Amino acid sequence: MTRRAKREKIALSEDDKEYLQAMTKSGTASPRKVERIRIILSPLKGKTDNGIAHEIGIHRFTVKNCLDKCSSMGMETPIRDLPRPGAPIKISDEDKKFIASLACKKPLEK
Repeated sequence: MTRRAKREKIALSEDDKEYLQAMTKSGTASPRKVERIRIILSPLKGKTDNGIAHEIGIHRFTVKNCLDKCSSMGMETPIRDLPRPGAPIKISDEDKKFIASLACKKPLEK
């Protein structure tokens, strides 16, 4: 017997479901986005986290994280990539403008 996840049930309106299903069929969405949409739509069909992971071919923790984000932060959060921390910007906007102007100048003739 499989155990069900203890998260809130994902509530999607009919418009949201249609939008997500259309995104999975469009050729413009990235494969990562389509995979996440399939994860969100699968529990609505009564599938468990393990069943979804097996069907899609991913780890069950990926399914769990995606569905947890969806239930706590809304439908759009797991679909798009959240900003990640990184190194602070080292080149100022003024420096970028100077480099661009320098690159656009004609070279000096000798």
